Amino acid sequence: MRIDVHHHLVPPGFSHLLVRPGQEQSPYFDEVTNWTPARAIERMDSDGIDTAVTSVVGAGGWPAGETAFPAFMRQCNEYAAQCMADYPSRFGMFAGVPLPYIDASLAEIAHSLDDLKADGVCIYTSYNGIRIGNPQLDPVLEELNRRNALVFIHPVGSPLLEQLVPGLAVGYTELVFETSRTIASMLFNGAFARFPDIRFIFPHGGGALPLLTERWNLLGRTDERFAALIPHGVEAELARHCYDMATIATPRMYDALRAFVPADRILFGSDYPLLKIGSTGEGLARITLTPEERHAINRGNAERLMPRFTHA
Repeated sequence: MRIDVHHHLVPPGFSHLLVRPGQEQSPYFDEVTNWTPARAIERMDSDGIDTAVTSVVGAGGWPAGETAFPAFMRQCNEYAAQCMADYPSRFGMFAGVPLPYIDASLAEIAHSLDDLKADGVCIYTSYNGIRIGNPQLDPVLEELNRRNALVFIHPVGSPLLEQLVPGLAVGYTELVFETSRTIASMLFNGAFARFPDIRFIFPHGGGALPLLTERWNLLGRTDERFAALIPHGVEAELARHCYDMATIATPRMYDALRAFVPADRILFGSDYPLLKIGSTGEGLARITLTPEERHAINRGNAERLMPRFTHA
């Protein structure tokens, strides 16, 4: 009975904002636009998922502005909290944060963690061109650090989308690199060093991270500017954080991730409804794991991060 840390919810009436143009052709379009708690639970049961920790699907159609965007995130978080209240053993939540608006974000963090009892927060890789790791956002990271918060980072599109092959969906290329760019921003701006008590989860195995660690190691060892920002070295820093298995549940990808991430930092994630809910589980079945490793990925590691889901 798995704990899915990468499950997107779509509040009623918001699907037109959350689906990118052209996604109507996606085989998962119906799942996105017709997401309901009952339908999600039906899909979860089909894949042996006990609990899904929800986050709002990241897309380019969110309401913009210092008033509209915080109000939108508040509505999404209230809806996620209602799902938890209605199905307490089936849903958790990572609350959305309306960055780059600092005061509104601090207020939403307090409301979500204190009043709504969210399990953590979801922060996207960039907001209005401001990437996580940029010191402009330090007040929010400082508060999350003070709370020892669990923070799920999720990619969104960037201006680089204009450089993609026409017709190639962003999920196949850009979002993978977007996660890695943001991890680089956090490493080389010193955010990980400044805020060591935030517990980060990165999706999709860190994106292109397995291919970049050796280059970053070289930079960390040879460039004096970064010595104080990455005091324990690149690989030691990356190994402190958690990564989910959505889209990387193959033997080759798992081995690449395990080259620098210990088994107790790997989590189950489905990326439903943007992907078929059974994809990760089907992939895990083809990976050679010990029973202990399989249990850890399916739920044990998530129980350690969120003890309220621990089975008696």
